[in-house]
Amino acid sequence: MCRGRCNTLITMVIGLWYTTAWGQTGPGGVGNSGSNFLWLSADQGIVAPTAGIQQWRDRSGNGNHASQATPASQPFLVSNVFNGQPAVLFDNDATNVDRLTIPDNSTLEGMGQLTGFVVFRLNAGTPTSAARGFLSKRLNPSSQNAYGWFLWHNGSNVSQYLDIDGSSDRAVSTNHFAANQDYLNGFIYHGTAPSDANDQQLFTNNGPVGGRAETSSSVPNYSSDLHIGTLFGHGGTRFNGYIAEVILFNIALNTTQRAIVSNHLAAKYGLALAGMDVYTMDELANGNFDHEVGGIGRTTASDLHSESQTGVVRIGGASGLGNNEYLLWGHDNGALGTWGVSDLPAGVEGRWERVWRVSEVNSSGAAVDVGQVDITFTASPE
Repeated sequence: MCRGRCNTLITMVIGLWYTTAWGQTGPGGVGNSGSNFLWLSADQGIVAPTAGIQQWRDRSGNGNHASQATPASQPFLVSNVFNGQPAVLFDNDATNVDRLTIPDNSTLEGMGQLTGFVVFRLNAGTPTSAARGFLSKRLNPSSQNAYGWFLWHNGSNVSQYLDIDGSSDRAVSTNHFAANQDYLNGFIYHGTAPSDANDQQLFTNNGPVGGRAETSSSVPNYSSDLHIGTLFGHGGTRFNGYIAEVILFNIALNTTQRAIVSNHLAAKYGLALAGMDVYTMDELANGNFDHEVGGIGRTTASDLHSESQTGVVRIGGASGLGNNEYLLWGHDNGALGTWGVSDLPAGVEGRWERVWRVSEVNSSGAAVDVGQVDITFTASPE
């Protein structure tokens, strides 16, 4: 049990119980390969990282790898863009548009709900009239338009847009985006189960920025491919900026799950959240435990996430998890081994170099107590 803004160190002691890999192993410990059907992160799975990117490999377990065979349209991997993390750079060339393509398959469509996250930074030099697509599964606005998520002009500003099953029910954000700033955008499409009368909801840094009712109750099954870094079929489109991570789920995450994934990404990429900032150990004063953040929590009795695994750590079974209570953890990226570790407590023969820290707070940052929890270290990380 960990109390308050917990500075307790969870220390890996050699000889602890190990188990095999476990279900909730998606980003932040939310979802698995059945619900998280696309997970691209620039710190893993880049093929040809010193030249144009030939392939960006999918971490979700579904094999939805994004590829580009044409050198002039290949984006590049750039190191140390966000909080020491790399990102994929899509250029400003409107003639040879940088994009990566995932061939059409059944995991990319046909779902009744959809949730997305993207971490990005825009470069200057692109007119607001040029659509800057995060991703698009369509041939053009009116042909096989399963979904499209992009930035585009809203008057003299650049706003966030979401299309599901065509563009007739397009959602538009109320906020705007500037060059050379880091953002975490998200959306949730509720399909047959709208929330607050809005099937489509948009977020920036986990704060709501717009929504819209939707006439379609599911994402249609089309043969169009899924493209990353472009609004396919739109003249002049190019992203001109950095994308560090793209995540898609075939479910509508609840408030708790969305907060956990958002805190996972915010810690990793050094971003400030506009809402539900419930992980405090990524702060400089607390040691920057930014890596593989996962969590459990409960917003209400029907809106919760009770078990989670990130890396080798699984936590669940909280005995006293109440409303507006969250427990999140992350580590310092130390090696998973005992090499060079000499500061051993009395009676301990070996200790892993990696150290975890835990936050146990409510949505306002006040201390809470979720009770006792089960902590398991797995033999096989996600």
